[in-house]
Amino acid sequence: MHFRGAGRYVKIRNESPMALSQWETIIQQIVEESNHEPKEAGKQRLLIGWRAKLEKEPPYLPLHQIDEIVREVRRRLDTAGR
Repeated sequence: MHFRGAGRYVKIRNESPMALSQWETIIQQIVEESNHEPKEAGKQRLLIGWRAKLEKEPPYLPLHQIDEIVREVRRRLDTAGR
């Protein structure tokens, strides 16, 4: 499958759904760092920073996988906060 983006054609592989267990170390690190942030704004900045880092550094995750990681971090933070 191909789509046109950013002025170029990009080939997309048909991939199976991402296993979050594959990224457990990253998820735990983000959760731990977030737990050190006392305010919600700080947690949000931290997530934005991690999202940018995951977009730019190997293994160059596709955006939908980064979104899944961020959703899982938020889910864990919400569950821990209850």
